[in-house]
Amino acid sequence: MTLQALKALVLERLGKDEEAADLCEQAKASGPVDEFTLTTLQLVFQRLHKCMSQYPQIYTLFTCFKTEV
Repeated sequence: MTLQALKALVLERLGKDEEAADLCEQAKASGPVDEFTLTTLQLVFQRLHKCMSQYPQIYTLFTCFKTEV
């Protein structure tokens, strides 16, 4: 999951937005639970101009993780 998030970030920075979005969706479907992965996915989604409200599962996971730490 973390590798998918990092690869998505690299792809987004290379201008391959479609591939980056696909990897983010795959990582999202896998249910990322660590803070680094969630933060990386959040960054990629923001850079892809996606609103976090479109991805409530990631936002919820991130919020829950932050309250546990």
